[in-house]
Amino acid sequence: MLRGLASGSIGSRKVQIVLATYSAELLEYLQPDEVRFLSRQQDGSVTIEEAPVNDPDWRRVYDEYQQSLGGLWLSGNLGGVPRSAA
Repeated sequence: MLRGLASGSIGSRKVQIVLATYSAELLEYLQPDEVRFLSRQQDGSVTIEEAPVNDPDWRRVYDEYQQSLGGLWLSGNLGGVPRSAA
């Protein structure tokens, strides 16, 4: 449903969907180019990263993770991984 809203196939126009989650499972339902990874830096700023879908090395690693975006995210290679409690 969310993809349909974002693409305009549901509703009268395309809408931007912003969803914050720590759920690796949710990522399994998304395409890499649909996701942005946000990471808070030491100085309080936030970086926004996209999966580098056009990079052949990234594609190779994505395939090694059996195209599991959630698994790749949990590996720490995409940014936005929650810090463990210390």
